[in-house]
Formats: sequence, C-alpha cells, structure tokens
Amino acid sequence: MTPALEYLMNTRKNKVEFDVEDDFRQMQETKATSGGMDAMRSSGMRGGKASGISAPIVDQEAVDA
Repeated sequence: MTPALEYLMNTRKNKVEFDVEDDFRQMQETKATSGGMDAMRSSGMRGGKASGISAPIVDQEAVDA
C-alpha cells in the first residue's frame, strides 16, 4: 500500500468516526429534549441528498424484473 493511499484511508476513517460520534451526540441531545419523540427523525441525521449520498429504493419486484 502506498503512503498516499494509507493516508487517504486513515483520513477517511477518522472522518467517519468523528461523524458517527457527532451524530450520536446530536441524537442523544435531541432525545433528551424531545420528550420521547423518535430521535432518529428529529436529530437531523446526516445522509440523503443533503450530504450528497443517495441510494435508490429497490424492491424485490424490480430486482426480479
């Protein structure tokens, strides 16, 4: 593995760890202030089109076709 690839992999790993910890902290804060609402919906979790990550929804019928 080249040093550049190793650096890139480590940088990405650190970013993912930070994002997960940040999302978890936000989820906990939202849960504590939401009075029992679904924390995942009210926490502003990253993902979807806002972060540039999107995935089509595929059902089994579409796979079989």
